[in-house]
Amino acid sequence: MQKTYRYRLYPTKKQQTILKEQIECCRWLYNYTLANCIHNYETDKIFTSYYDSVKLLPNLKKEKPELKTIYAQVLYNVMHRVDYAYKNFFRRCKQKRGKVGYPRFKGINRYKSITYPQNGYYINDDKTIHVSKIGDIPFIYHRPIKGKIKSLTIVNDLILPLIGR
Repeated sequence: MQKTYRYRLYPTKKQQTILKEQIECCRWLYNYTLANCIHNYETDKIFTSYYDSVKLLPNLKKEKPELKTIYAQVLYNVMHRVDYAYKNFFRRCKQKRGKVGYPRFKGINRYKSITYPQNGYYINDDKTIHVSKIGDIPFIYHRPIKGKIKSLTIVNDLILPLIGR
């Protein structure tokens, strides 16, 4: 059984800027990947898989150097989100209930989080959480975590992380 614990982060102004820039880059990557999937499907009727999307990352990092400032697992998670949305699109097409539309492109207010799915973070003894490529962020450790931490999601709504077991 998975549980989610929410803790309030208190990043510095510099860390807030870095987090917002990373979320914006991830939003751009989501929209770029989704546009690529839709283009491939409309022109050649080819399904672009998660692995095909991940193969685009090295070239995208050369074109857009801001992507290098983001932990790689976060970028893979963005590709996973696109893959999940696109698979749901095909599931809805198969069911043929009403009008089926492509997954939505994410506007500024519709993409608010980044997820560290495996590692790239750890909790220090001094009530801070170390997040890769961001640094040590203080937070209120108001209840202990039971079990092993599986992922960390940092949400821009008040900058809240979700820590799953």
